[in-house]
Amino acid sequence: MSKQLLPHTTRNTALAVVAFLLRIPITRRRVYTEEFLQKSGLTAKEAFRRGILGQFDYTIPTNDDPVAARVVKAFNDEKIRIEEGNDTTEIEVDVEVIARICARVLYARKNFMADLQTVVPFLRINNPGTVQKSAPGPDGSHTKQVPGFKDIRIDADEVTKSHLRLQ
Repeated sequence: MSKQLLPHTTRNTALAVVAFLLRIPITRRRVYTEEFLQKSGLTAKEAFRRGILGQFDYTIPTNDDPVAARVVKAFNDEKIRIEEGNDTTEIEVDVEVIARICARVLYARKNFMADLQTVVPFLRINNPGTVQKSAPGPDGSHTKQVPGFKDIRIDADEVTKSHLRLQ
């Protein structure tokens, strides 16, 4: 049996910005947790209208893209060096190249963050209990419900909410 690689999932916005700058496709999921909404006293739709970002999960396709895998590894290696107090790197690069990279990172991050405001959030609902399997559908498929959480888009229709037992 071969080991299947999964894409890299992170909440590190800096890493997501680096992938964005290098034109590596990323998937973004914006989430409001029940705990956050209870503490803030807002509904998910109110938080979205007010521009509250919530929590983001970014997925980078390291399983399909060797360049993406190299970028994630290099980023994480450098992050560890900085956290360990080695905040200067031993790479010889032209100062003009560094200036261009810094400008690109600092200004692109602004666009990246503004774009995050347009991502429709999901409401993360705690799902305690045991693993359950639904009856087969007309095509033979079924759904599994596992302990953990359910994510539902805040703009989900009433049929979806009813199916997930949220009404």
